[in-house]
Amino acid sequence: MKKSVSIGCVLSAAALWGCIALFYNGLSAVGMSPIQAVLIRVSFAACMMLIYILIRDPHLLKIRFRDIWLFIGTGVASLAFFNYCYFRAMDLLSPSVAAVLLYTAPAFVLLMSALFYREPITKKKLLCFALTLVGCFLVTEVFGGSVSSPLGILLGLGSGFGYALYTIFSVKALRRYRTETITFYTFVAATAAVLPLSEPLELMKTVAAFPTETVLYGGGIALFACVLPYLLYTKGLQGVSPGQASVMATLEPVVAAVIGVSLLGDSLSVQKVLGMLLILGGIFLLNIPKMR
Repeated sequence: MKKSVSIGCVLSAAALWGCIALFYNGLSAVGMSPIQAVLIRVSFAACMMLIYILIRDPHLLKIRFRDIWLFIGTGVASLAFFNYCYFRAMDLLSPSVAAVLLYTAPAFVLLMSALFYREPITKKKLLCFALTLVGCFLVTEVFGGSVSSPLGILLGLGSGFGYALYTIFSVKALRRYRTETITFYTFVAATAAVLPLSEPLELMKTVAAFPTETVLYGGGIALFACVLPYLLYTKGLQGVSPGQASVMATLEPVVAAVIGVSLLGDSLSVQKVLGMLLILGGIFLLNIPKMR
């Protein structure tokens, strides 16, 4: 797989993840809690992936029992865990602080990639990570918030760690399975983990009261903020290193900020613009092949 295609896949995934607020706001407006929105997201995504695989190649559903731990890693330890930590952190801290803590993920990926995959931690990677991390701080305007909950900070760091685990487990899974297989079982595992926490009876009442909104926003958040980006990101890991992918994924808050300003009525400050430029600069610098 050409590296340019892999880079395009990862950046496209990050851009799609940045659109999540468009659909989450709709689910929240009809009364769904954050964890219920996560369940709608991953369960709808699992159904979409199942239909896609059955049409394309049912053999993609075959996995070895001894490899289930890989999908527990991508689905439970990563997708379900980081979503739970992230939403809880937003309750205890400001959303901007929670977002910055989530984007400590590249640091965890760089460290774990060096530990498990012997990926070298170069000066170039450290510089790019520093640029994107500072950019995240500026885009989310964390410097204007107040951090008052140690538990919130711990949960925020947990969200970054969980987010990083998807990259680590996916690299291992890609040695044995296709992208579609990994993505499908990630959503299945996440659904199983989130279901007991989501007050299913209350969720069913909400769905029954707002069926059109549930299908519209639930389908949108599943397809555009889950299925497509996870397929693209996992595919991209075939051609770029885990550390590179994790840094490039910080394009997400840039897209989220642009959508917030253009569609959701957020303000655009000089600080946000500077943060976007730093993130984009870090991603660009990371992909200059001659620089070591």
